[in-house]
Amino acid sequence: MKISIPKLRHMIRKVIQEHVHGIKPEPAEGYVQDHADIYADSAEGWDGYLEFGQTYGYDEDQLGEWFDAAEDALFRAGRDSYEPDILRGKADIKQLEDDLESGRIDLVKNPYALD
Repeated sequence: MKISIPKLRHMIRKVIQEHVHGIKPEPAEGYVQDHADIYADSAEGWDGYLEFGQTYGYDEDQLGEWFDAAEDALFRAGRDSYEPDILRGKADIKQLEDDLESGRIDLVKNPYALD
């Protein structure tokens, strides 16, 4: 099995970090990044994710990028799942003008008057 020099350097750095700084290796590539979604939606939030990510040797800047991306995705998912009320906004403009001129508004016939 051949290993490239950059890959070997990376492996050596990881081993040194583990032994010198007590940093755990990631169980799988992207493990810490994937957990940003979980922490963004939990009560532990940023502080919990920061503590979790630092145990694997990541710095605050990198963790911040992943956490912000997870929060944005969570916000977009919530926004995209919002379904507006279909009945709102369907007013008959001619009827509205007639009602305003006459001063009589029939709420059964013209529910827009409730808005």
